[in-house]
Parts: sequence; structure tokens; C-alpha cells
Amino acid sequence: MFDIEDTVDVNIYRHNGFRLLDLPITASGKKVKKSFRKIEAKYKMSDSEDITLKDVLMPIVPSPKFNNYQKANSRLNDAKVRFIDEIFWFWPSNLIKDEDAVAWDYLRNKKYDDFIRYWENKRDNNVSYHNLAIFYQAMSLDFYASNENTNKIVDYSKKALNYWKKTFTSGFEDFARDRVKKLNNPLLKESFVNEVFSQLQKAILSIYLDMAQNAIKLNNLDDVHKYIDLINDSGFDFKVISNTVNNLLTFLIYQVDSEIKDYELSIKDFNEKDYLPAILNAKSFNVTVSPLLDILSILASNNIKAKDAINKAYISIVNSTVSYFNRLLDDYSVSNNLNLLYVSLLDVIADNYKDFELNYNSRDLINKNSEVFKNRKSYLKSMVYSSSDKSAIGIICSYVEDEFKKGPKLGNISIKMELIRTSGASKEISDVCMEILTDSLNYCVRGEDKVTQILYRQNINMIKYETILGGA
Repeated sequence: MFDIEDTVDVNIYRHNGFRLLDLPITASGKKVKKSFRKIEAKYKMSDSEDITLKDVLMPIVPSPKFNNYQKANSRLNDAKVRFIDEIFWFWPSNLIKDEDAVAWDYLRNKKYDDFIRYWENKRDNNVSYHNLAIFYQAMSLDFYASNENTNKIVDYSKKALNYWKKTFTSGFEDFARDRVKKLNNPLLKESFVNEVFSQLQKAILSIYLDMAQNAIKLNNLDDVHKYIDLINDSGFDFKVISNTVNNLLTFLIYQVDSEIKDYELSIKDFNEKDYLPAILNAKSFNVTVSPLLDILSILASNNIKAKDAINKAYISIVNSTVSYFNRLLDDYSVSNNLNLLYVSLLDVIADNYKDFELNYNSRDLINKNSEVFKNRKSYLKSMVYSSSDKSAIGIICSYVEDEFKKGPKLGNISIKMELIRTSGASKEISDVCMEILTDSLNYCVRGEDKVTQILYRQNINMIKYETILGGA
């Protein structure tokens, strides 16, 4: 059985043989061979591995390398894979004589509005909707490959999915089936064509499943929700949508389990005096796993496997830290900032897991010590001994007030960090202030683009290990 999903992913338009070799879907085997030989000759005459073709319909950026053209040639020489590339490329309204030359010129000259209007006005029952679906989806995936703003990707994807939905009820499938019959290729039987179209909706949604999974790996919670909404709002068959969401759930649960294993391994050799490393490891685990659990709880609040994964993550962190906290309360040689750090951790646990079962002792412990953190301004002020300390506390208190009123902002956090660093405050006060700011920084950075997230998270790690760990 041919599985269309083996040939369709987020790079379907960057691997498409017709796009790379700049050929129409009606190109004969001879034309495929001729086009590839021209590219091969260019490569042999050039010192660069990047080969740029001029005046192609939709040029790929950055320019493909020679091995990409080799793979494209191979795709077009495999009858079944070629048919998939045909489905995911532009079709002429007349398969014998190309009557749409003006539309292809619009595309070559990047007159996209004219290209869109051409197919909207043509209202050809066979290919108009399909070609608009291809245009919007290829553009959205080009944006995705270039790390463009997610909203731009989503807007184009919505239009693509809307036209795909219309394509399924137009005459395109029959048009494609008639074309295959006339080709009379023994490898392209009618049963194969039926199989491809029966899997097409699932294959298209698998593209957005890939995007959601990649966003999960980057802890980019906002993007995950947007891609899930694309899947749910696609208007495709209900069973196909449910199957795609279930695949995402399976992936999420696997990711959570992996994070739990890595976390438990990281604390395996800690001794009873390793307070700060235990706290930092627990906070780091929570930062990574919390977005996954948020998505799980939204996607499948009544799903038994999802609930088990959430509770398992909670139990792992509580079991590994409560004993440290109990010892910490009795160890007067440990500075007050560790108490605050730990209380902040317990608050994070309570916020993220409040909808799930906690044993009585753990809940009592969280509630009792959260009271300290809720009044963090007073707690900090009780630790102040110098004018420099008072200055640092004033900075952090003004930030906390802004945070409650407007929410944390990256620029504001960076400014406050620099002020704290140069305030001359004692190490203990500086550590506590920095921990509060890094908590907010990590929360705030989730909604930013991927490059900003990576840069700011590197900054978080630097602050935690140089500022906090170095002063405790």
C-alpha cells in the first residue's frame, strides 16, 4: 500500500520536482531529462554548489543545491511520487493546450494579486480552487521555512485550507482521474488514484501536525495553539481531524515522558545538601514541561492517558523536591534567598497543577508557604540592611507593580536587570531580585519569535548559573 504521508511534509513544496526543474505537470519524460541535463551542465561550469534558475514560477530561497535537483529529478522519474508532486503543484485548465500562459507570467513576475484574480475570475470547476490552494500553501510554507512571523504563516494557511476544502467538492478529482487514464501508465492504476485522494486530507493536515510538533520541541506554546486551531478549523472530514489531533496527543505524551526521564536522571546523584542545584533543576524542568502539560490539558482534559502524563510529571517534581524543602526549613546555615526560591517554585507547581489531585500533605505544604511568596515585597523588605539594598528592592517592587497591572515586557525586564546589576546591593538581595526577573523573562519570551526565544533563554541560563549559583 502506498502511503502518501511518506512523501508529504512541511518541505513538500521545497522538494517538488516540478517547482525545482521549472516544469509544468504535463511535462514528458524527455522534457524532465532535458531540464535536468541543463542544470547539470550549469553545475559543471560553476564553482558554486548553489544553482539559480531564472524566471521560474516560484523561486526557492535560498537557492537549491545540486543534490536537491538530483532528488527532484528522481521524484519525477518515479511515477507514483511524480503523481504526488503533480497534486501539489499548479494544473493547467486544458491538459492538451496551455491556455493559462498569462497566469504563469503573473507568477513569474511576482504579480500575485493578478494571479489570484485570474483564478478567482476563471471559476474553472476543475483546477481554479486547487491552484489557489497550492499558491497560498506554498507561500505559507516558504514563510515558515524563512522563520517569518507566525501570524503571516497562519493567515496564508487558512486561505490554503479553505481552497483545499473547496477543491474536494469541485471537479478536480475527476479531472485528475481522467488525466491518469489517458496516460495509460501501468503503475498508475485507478485503485492507486483512489487511494491517493482518500489519503489527501490526512496528508495535508500532517503538514500542520509537523509544524505543531516542531513548535512543541521549541516550547513555543502560542504557535502550537495556532497550528492546532488550523487543524481543527480546516473543515476537513471529522475523522481525519480527530486522527491528526490524536497523533499530536501521542507525540505530546511521549515528549512529557522523555522530559520526566531526563529530569529524574539529572537529580539521581544529588545528596541531601544539594539544595540549590535541586531547586534550579526542578525550575528548569518545570519551564520545559509546563507548556506541554498546558497543551495536553486543553486538548484532552478528559483523556485518561493525558491525565496520567500530567499527574506523573507533577508527582515526579513534588517527590523529588518536598524532602529537600523539609530539610531546608531546618538548615539555618542556608541563606533566606533559597527559601524564597523554593517558595516561588512551589507557587509555580500550585499554579500549573491546581486542577489535578495532590496528596493532603503536599497541598498543605504548598498553601502554607505560598503565603510568604504572595507577600514578596514585605518579605524582601525584611531582608534589607543597606541603602543599596533598599534601592534594589525599590526597583523590583516597582517592576512587580507594573507586572500585575500590564503584564511583563521584555524591554522592561532587561532594563530592570541592568539596574539591579549596577545597584550595589548585597549578593543575597541581588540574587532574589534576579530570580524574580528571570521567572518573568522566561514567561514573557514564550510569545516571541524563535530567534528571540533562543537568545533570551541563553540569557536566562547565564543569569541563573552566574548570578544565582555563584552567590549562594
